[in-house]
Amino acid sequence: MKNSTTSTFLNNNSLFLLTLTLLLLINVWLINHKIELSATESVDDCSDENKLLLNVVKLLKERDDVLPIVENYTRLSHKTPPPCKRKYNRGFCPEIIRFDHEKALLAGKRRTKKAFLAVGIPTVLRLDALAYYISDTLLTLIKQLDTESLERIVFVVLVADKPTSNRTYILNEIISHHDAAIKKGLIQIIGMPKNFYPPLDNPTLRYGDKYFVNAKWRTKQAVDYAFLFLYCIDQAHYYIQLEDDILAAPQYLASIEDFIRKQTQPWISLAYSRMDIVGTLYKSSSLQRLAQFVLFFYDVQPVSKLYRFFNAIHFQRVALPKLPSLFQHMGDKTSKLGFFQKLTVDKDFEIVKRKYNGDNPPATVTASMKEIEGYEPKMAYSKIPGYCWVKEVRIDDTLTVEFDQSHYISRIALETATAEHSDDFLRGGTVEVSPENKDSKTHGKPKCSNYINLGETDYGRIDVQGVNKIAKFKIKCLRIRVTEQQTSWLLIREIAVWTIKSNN
Repeated sequence: MKNSTTSTFLNNNSLFLLTLTLLLLINVWLINHKIELSATESVDDCSDENKLLLNVVKLLKERDDVLPIVENYTRLSHKTPPPCKRKYNRGFCPEIIRFDHEKALLAGKRRTKKAFLAVGIPTVLRLDALAYYISDTLLTLIKQLDTESLERIVFVVLVADKPTSNRTYILNEIISHHDAAIKKGLIQIIGMPKNFYPPLDNPTLRYGDKYFVNAKWRTKQAVDYAFLFLYCIDQAHYYIQLEDDILAAPQYLASIEDFIRKQTQPWISLAYSRMDIVGTLYKSSSLQRLAQFVLFFYDVQPVSKLYRFFNAIHFQRVALPKLPSLFQHMGDKTSKLGFFQKLTVDKDFEIVKRKYNGDNPPATVTASMKEIEGYEPKMAYSKIPGYCWVKEVRIDDTLTVEFDQSHYISRIALETATAEHSDDFLRGGTVEVSPENKDSKTHGKPKCSNYINLGETDYGRIDVQGVNKIAKFKIKCLRIRVTEQQTSWLLIREIAVWTIKSNN
């Protein structure tokens, strides 16, 4: 009987779990005492407190590579570390983590000013060359953004093939499709120095591996990711991990930035997809730690698991997902042995494009219905892709758009449900508007109360034009009111509003 990955890990890698637990305790100790150690100090120069910690590790009498892990996590700094004295201490070796970034660059140009987001994408040529995704993926990622967004993002593609012929083929293919973007610096194509790789010839067979080539593929993948992390540290303020065979939602950069802005608690990573590390975002200030962590355990756990342990020792035990997801797998040919793989489907991913291009002036959007987490009411009104999804809908429930300032309005459109959730349309409802209640400030009355009915929905849709001829006043509030029994959840896909400067 096959055990789960977690069970296998607990049974076969107890040392790994013990080390992570120890690291967690050390992080707590560091935060409580606010220790700041220079990375240029030698181990012998460590404070008495650190010597005590290291002695505790020695007393565990475990594998000798536990000690440098603790040394690194108690002394980590962005300053240059001392020369590496231990062959097994790869994650802490300056010879390994320091490399010439310009020599690693195969095409494009490095940014001198940090972008908002760096997108890391490793790619390899599938062994039978029947599946090639990277050019289409880059095209999708670029097309889904507007010109302003493209100024704030950089795509870093790691050509991870070892054979020179494969690397040359992929490089030429990308250049032939994206030459202009490469010359502008929007796309950077990089290759890894040969001395960056640790020994991969005799990897440990794990997770039911029958062939060394599978174990080698997994360990190499971890090192590839670590190289991407290190390369991108100074290229952007944030980093997101993708693969070479994905689809992206429209205007995903605005959604990424909006979700970052919503966070109210400290975080180490955010998830924009349900596909393991794909779609996972980190601050660039975390990338060196993450890279070193992966390099320590590259032959123990796959990178798709390592990032979760990294998050856990930094006090984030659960994922912080953005809903709906922004990225989805599209490829069915894995780079491992060229086999077909079962397509990993993110059920929270759905491309929902805006049908209208309304003005949608600044407003506060609220609903009397219970919202589904991640699908708040404002998503139906915001220009950022997404939608409002609510449940426990009853007659006379409302969704209200309260404008920051009153406006003359010429047109209002409403769309509900999607192709994926076609049953969640508004069974019956009205669109209503109201001027601002002049007594609201002095007498504590609602800002809007005298609503005028503009029309009823038809299969969850309505498009009212000439609103200013019906409501001849500046509108403060727009309200969608449920008038029929809703037998399913309600998905409000889009609310579009067009304003005019004067009431003609």
